Amino acid sequence: MRTPKYKAFYKPHNYIYHVTDMNFEGPDYTLREVKLSNGIWVRSDKLDDIILLEKTPFTDKNGEEIYEGDVIGDWLEVDGKMEQSRCTVYFDEMLGQWMLDVSFNQGRTSTYSLSFELKHFEYEYVGNIYENPELISKTPTHEH
Repeated sequence: MRTPKYKAFYKPHNYIYHVTDMNFEGPDYTLREVKLSNGIWVRSDKLDDIILLEKTPFTDKNGEEIYEGDVIGDWLEVDGKMEQSRCTVYFDEMLGQWMLDVSFNQGRTSTYSLSFELKHFEYEYVGNIYENPELISKTPTHEH
């Protein structure tokens, strides 16, 4: 059995923390509190201050864990020079799998299975869309 693991982008600090604890309550198991690795408990009235980022079952070429919202890339030769592609990781509910958005400006118009891509190409962690939004503002299209 796999244990879910999360990070959280905490908007007031503009920073991503590991999530160390979560409390649910009620018959519908509503999320009521999230404890961040810096010791802060974010309670239900302030949950809009965080964005939960789920860990995928995958790692990059360096063994770095990959989370939802991460930007990963591989190196390609373009016009005689090496450039790093930038793709964002997300979970597609309809397909039931982790995907890579490889489209320009991350519009999800061109996507690939994260599992397939990691088997065939050497992606590495570049950053994430919350702490490093500039990584996806002018992202080159990545096509294999």
